[in-house]
Amino acid sequence: MACNYDLFLTFALHCARILSLAFGGYFLISIVGTKIRQNFIHGRQDELGLELISHVVSYALFFGISVAILHELGINVSAFLGMAGIIGVAVGYAAQSSVSNLISGLFLLFERPFKIGDELVVNGIKGHVADVNLFALVLRDASNTLITLAHDQYRKGAIANLSAMPLRRYDFCIEVQNADSLVALRELIENALETNGYRVRDRQLHIEIIRIYAYTTTCAIGVWVRQDNMAALKSQVLAQLKDALEQHEISLSAFYVGHDKGTL
Repeated sequence: MACNYDLFLTFALHCARILSLAFGGYFLISIVGTKIRQNFIHGRQDELGLELISHVVSYALFFGISVAILHELGINVSAFLGMAGIIGVAVGYAAQSSVSNLISGLFLLFERPFKIGDELVVNGIKGHVADVNLFALVLRDASNTLITLAHDQYRKGAIANLSAMPLRRYDFCIEVQNADSLVALRELIENALETNGYRVRDRQLHIEIIRIYAYTTTCAIGVWVRQDNMAALKSQVLAQLKDALEQHEISLSAFYVGHDKGTL
């Protein structure tokens, strides 16, 4: 009877240690992740670096806790790790793209070409950085659609960070009709945009006549603005130009944002 009691006690202690490791490890990983994110809240690190560091630390803790649980279960950890290493080589060979994505994610930790919230153009896709993990970048586009890009998929190409600098030039084109004088048209555009409260005053307006047809004239315009005022300027500048042109009986027939043509 005493022997059975000892066996039961030993088994119960093993179960208690395993459960303690499992639940303790879970809470440890959660606490470490929370502490890392608190550094971002206090402004000591950028969110991209903290996001990647959080993933690396979480995976390392998970691996260490798993090894401890295996040891507590009486499994030969050395033999298991050796077998896992062989399996890992085989899996790694079969999943080279995942390994490449992981390495690219680690490089992002040191390079930091962008941060959470930045507006990027990647592989022709425009959106704000919603999330970054060790394997992929997640963008949120203007329609609130999440787009996941593997690190290895976009790091071989160009990444345009539209939020990298505090100032940015908003480039667009307008196509007008009934403009009798190009000089007068240029002055009219300058006067209309001069009253815009969001443009940066110490940066010169860019106004260029790029196409002249029989009945229409196309102008390329660039207005400097601070990043946080970009949305407000976009909504205001078109209305200002349209009102100013109509006052002089000039029709605004088309509006082009960047290189994308959009007719009114």
